Amino acid sequence: MRDLAKDYLERKVSRRSFINKATAAGFSLAAAQSTLKSLAPMVRAESTVMQTVSLRNGSSQTYSSHYETDTAVTVRKSLTGTGGELLAEQIRSAGARFIFICNSSGMGPLCDAVVDRPDIQFIQGVSENQAVAMADGYAKATGEVSFACFSRVGGPIASANMYNAMKDRTPIVVVTDHMDSQADGRDGHEDLDDWLDAFKQYTKWRWLVKEGNRIPEWVTHAYKVSSTAPGGPTFVRIPRNVLYQKHKAEIFARESMSVPMDITPNPKHVERAALMLIEAKSPILHVGHEVWTSGGRAQVVELAELLAMPVVQAWSWAADFPTDHPLYLGGYLDQAVRRRFQGQRE
Repeated sequence: MRDLAKDYLERKVSRRSFINKATAAGFSLAAAQSTLKSLAPMVRAESTVMQTVSLRNGSSQTYSSHYETDTAVTVRKSLTGTGGELLAEQIRSAGARFIFICNSSGMGPLCDAVVDRPDIQFIQGVSENQAVAMADGYAKATGEVSFACFSRVGGPIASANMYNAMKDRTPIVVVTDHMDSQADGRDGHEDLDDWLDAFKQYTKWRWLVKEGNRIPEWVTHAYKVSSTAPGGPTFVRIPRNVLYQKHKAEIFARESMSVPMDITPNPKHVERAALMLIEAKSPILHVGHEVWTSGGRAQVVELAELLAMPVVQAWSWAADFPTDHPLYLGGYLDQAVRRRFQGQRE
């Protein structure tokens, strides 16, 4: 499959040929189609559309748009600006409408850049941990990746809610500034030898950006990792002087950071699971937050009612099953619930 995907990206095989060869190799049609869908954001057409826009400083920038041959469209824009402008444009391209921030002098270049981007709005908290908490709530409510930022020294206090986000698998991209490049590694004011290691256990991925022209690349990667199931927070640090300096970089489109997860299950496995439920003498349904995040609550209720199957709730931030439903027993770790269910089995 890897070789076949490579040939497809290099345009050596068509969509139809890809599906034919994949199924001939033993993959199901659903698997072949799902793989094609995941490759779609990486496919580029040969034609390029050029567009010139003017920035506040009067200079002009050229945007190159590459259109895919399939259904999706991916746009890559070449932009020259400060590191803060590259950061603002990349999160804007990722679909960010809100920046959750606190009193944050380290993110000054980003704040300056947002002046020219009125479609992005700041939501300000009084502490770094509150900024992450608000971003966490927004991501949970919308199902979208949220963006939080603050000065580097606020990392330790913010880490408490980054830990919570990791446990809840909430997709959040967290960005802070970092010690200036020329002073890094001297154990100076607001500096540590290794800022990333402290966040390793409660982030899916973390990175220290060294080159300004790669800010969009690493922020895009942070969005991709954070949004891919199971979700979770990612953490990016950018030296403050790099945020103020000017660079030229490509801005990546939202489509290029999306990994489709709608994989069709094997019908045989579904039939086997259904048979196990039907033949079970005393089945129980154990639900977790994946029910809510996948939008499957109504279907789970329907299944429980169809089989008159009691339901217990795993620890979850979401209401994965109606707590007032007659089939709802309570939390799985509740000793009273476990005794009740064991009594039913006996």
